[in-house]
Amino acid sequence: MNALLPVVLVTGSGTPAWLTAVIGAGAVVAASLITLVGVVVTQRRADRKERQHRTDDRAWRHQDWARERKREAHAAYIAEAGRLDRLAAAHSRGDYGNDLADDWTWQLVQLHVDVSLFASTEAAAAAQDLHAAILAVAEEGSPGSLTRSTAAMTQYRHAVQDDLGLPRTNLPDWSASVATTQAR
Repeated sequence: MNALLPVVLVTGSGTPAWLTAVIGAGAVVAASLITLVGVVVTQRRADRKERQHRTDDRAWRHQDWARERKREAHAAYIAEAGRLDRLAAAHSRGDYGNDLADDWTWQLVQLHVDVSLFASTEAAAAAQDLHAAILAVAEEGSPGSLTRSTAAMTQYRHAVQDDLGLPRTNLPDWSASVATTQAR
């Protein structure tokens, strides 16, 4: 009997019991719908943030990959240009005879393609100037061409520092490092 007391009290006030049940069920359904809508909205926001995070992560990875390729292209070009500069200087002195292979700068030309793809236009232009200076050393062999080659290497190395966002530092004299290497 005590269990029926609330029903009797509600129905005793003149409101039919079925109406009270419908209102209660409607409140439960409305609360469930509000909860469901809240979950859907929250999930969509989380999905949007996740997509943005993945997009940002992909962009960062691509930039990191490009920076690494740029660094590798510059390092390879500097190494090959230094080797060819020493070869051209030795050739101009007659150390290796008078003949250089027709494609003796082929590797440098191939590396210039990578520099042109990944580096700034200033660095690519400096690389082209360096290549021309090395060719001039081999063809002319004059002290002026050697000086221009050294200046072109320094200009390219400064362009590399700028391109990679490194602070400009005083670079060692290229010809001094070559002379030290050859003396050993």
